[in-house]
Amino acid sequence: MNDKDFNRVSALAGLDLDYTALKSELNSYSILAAKVAGTELSEINLLDSYTQWTVASASGNDNQKPRESAVCNYTIKEENAFETRLDLDERFKNSPYVLKEGFKFYYGIPLKLKNSITLGSLCVAGKNLEHLDTTQVEQLHLIAQQIEQYLSLKHELNIVEEQLKQQHLITRRLAHDIRSPLSGIAQLKTEQDFKAMEREDLELYLSAAVASAAAMLTLTDDILSKDTASLNTNASAYVSLTELRTKLYELYTPQATPKNIELQIDCDATSVKIPRKNLLPLAGNLIANAIKFTPSGGKVSVALHILKDQDPTRLEIQVEDNGVGIAPQTIEALTSGTARAQTGTAGETGYGLGLRFVKELGERQGGTFTITSKEGLGTKVFLRLPID
Repeated sequence: MNDKDFNRVSALAGLDLDYTALKSELNSYSILAAKVAGTELSEINLLDSYTQWTVASASGNDNQKPRESAVCNYTIKEENAFETRLDLDERFKNSPYVLKEGFKFYYGIPLKLKNSITLGSLCVAGKNLEHLDTTQVEQLHLIAQQIEQYLSLKHELNIVEEQLKQQHLITRRLAHDIRSPLSGIAQLKTEQDFKAMEREDLELYLSAAVASAAAMLTLTDDILSKDTASLNTNASAYVSLTELRTKLYELYTPQATPKNIELQIDCDATSVKIPRKNLLPLAGNLIANAIKFTPSGGKVSVALHILKDQDPTRLEIQVEDNGVGIAPQTIEALTSGTARAQTGTAGETGYGLGLRFVKELGERQGGTFTITSKEGLGTKVFLRLPID
C-alpha cells in the first residue's frame, strides 16, 4: 500500500470535483497546449483510485480509461515531467493508441496541488513529432502552472465554504442557547403576580427584564431565519437523490458496459436536497470497486436511501455485487490499508486504495462503513453518512 498514492487520491476527492463539468472551464488550456506543442492530442487528466478521467481535451472528447492502461499513470509518479517515444517504449509500443491510432511521441507534466500532491497531468501526444524544443517545454509548463492555480483556487474555495458553514452552525447554536433562558424570563410576567407581592421596585425590574427578553427573542428569531436562508443560498452545494443517481450512471456506465455488467441504481422518491460534498468520490469508489471485481455478465446494484429514523438523519449508500467476494482476513487488510494489490476479473490492476479511502473519509465525516461478503458469492457494502 502506497501512502503517497492514498494521500493523492484523498486530496483529489477533497476537491469534490464534478469531472464532467470541468470541460467548459479547462478546455481552453488543453487547446492551447496542443497548439504550443503542435500535436494532435492534448489532454488534462485526473487520476483517482481506479480511473483516469479526461476532464479536458483539444479534440473535445471527455472520456475515461482504467488507470493502469494510461501513460499518465507514469507521469504522476514523476517530479517534473515524463517524456517517451511511445513506439519505442516496451511498455506502450503494442498499445492501441500506438498500433491503431499511430501516436509516437508523449510528453506529460504532473499537476500538483500546493506544489506537493500530484492529482493528474497535462499531456500532449503526437503522430509525427519526435521531440519538443526548449521554448515549447517552457510554455507547456506555464500552462500547467495555470491549471494548478485553478485547482488550488478550488481547494481554497472549499476551505472557505467549510469555514462559513461552521460559522453558520456556531451562530445557530448561540442563538438557540440564548433563546432558551430568555424564553424562561419572558414567562415570568405570566407566572408571577407582582401586585400581590407588593414589591413595586421588583415589578418594575421584572417588567424591564421581560421587555428586554422579548426583544432578544425577536432578535434571535431574526438571526435564525437569516442564517437558514444563507445556508440554503449555495444551491450547487446540495443535490437530490435523483440528481446523484443520474450523475453516477453518467460516470460509471462506461466502466460497466465493456464488461457486460448490469449497473442498477435505485433511490428513494424524495425531493429532499442533501449536501453533495464528497458524495461522488465516495459512492464512485464503491461502484468502481464492485465493477472491477465482478465478472462479465454480472450485476452491480446501488441503492440510495435517506434514513429519517436515524439521529441524525443519514444518507445510506448501499452497493452490492455478485462478484468474486472477499475473504474475512482480506476485508480487514483492505480497510486498514495493508492489503496487496489484487487483479480484477478482467485483468484490471487493483491498487488497494478504494475501500480504505471510503472508510477513512466516511468516518471523518461522522459516518459508518460496513462490509459483508462471502468468497464466490459477492459483496455488500454499506456507507451511512450524517446529513444536515
